[in-house]
Amino acid sequence: MSKYFVRVNGTGNAWPVPLGTDHPFYDAGDPEQLANVSFSILKSSSETPAAENIQWEILVDAGHGIVQYLIMHGNRLPEAVVLTHAHLDHTLSLDWIIQSYYRHYHKKKKMPLYASRQGLDFISASFPQLPPLTEYGELKPGEPREIKGIPELFLTPLPVYHGEAAPGPNMLVFELRLPDREPVKMIFSGDLLCPLLRKADYRYLKDASMAFLDSNNRYPYTASNHWSICSEEPDGKTMSK
Repeated sequence: MSKYFVRVNGTGNAWPVPLGTDHPFYDAGDPEQLANVSFSILKSSSETPAAENIQWEILVDAGHGIVQYLIMHGNRLPEAVVLTHAHLDHTLSLDWIIQSYYRHYHKKKKMPLYASRQGLDFISASFPQLPPLTEYGELKPGEPREIKGIPELFLTPLPVYHGEAAPGPNMLVFELRLPDREPVKMIFSGDLLCPLLRKADYRYLKDASMAFLDSNNRYPYTASNHWSICSEEPDGKTMSK
């Protein structure tokens, strides 16, 4: 029987330990804390996910240190990347990942990339070599969509505010729909100062099994930095480390 997991690839903010200083709670010796916040939603044929038994992997955000984490944990290419928003601490590893994907499939297969239209504009300006190598799926706020090739997983982006310099940020609500089982919802807030939800949008957040929350701060950079927390139901539907 297949199993589903959420793996935490990184937990650090934009610059977890600035050069020349210490940090009160980030561990400079822990690569997962130095890597930016990132997650993988996985389907595995085993109770212990590993490269050889993972059937698919969706990578949520790809900032600093994420490629190194992926190499150290099986060196496996994800099937798709989904972005909450297009700041560099959520996108810096995209070039390495997408180029690897394109070359792995002998330059015949483009990597599925899901982002808002503003996010794609940012990526096109920052990494102009990447759009020809990607199969773009636009995230439109409040519009559910499927992930290509993964029929049991659905995604609804919901708009959030992350400061004037943040292009097209979204909160991501994934829903795993399996026969004869209640749907499992997973919320990835992305960086946000506040959600921008309509009354009808709250139904997407109801009965969530897991929530991974970033940047619960009052002021945008440079006035403050941000950090992340995660929570889950007591029976445990997430796997990290």
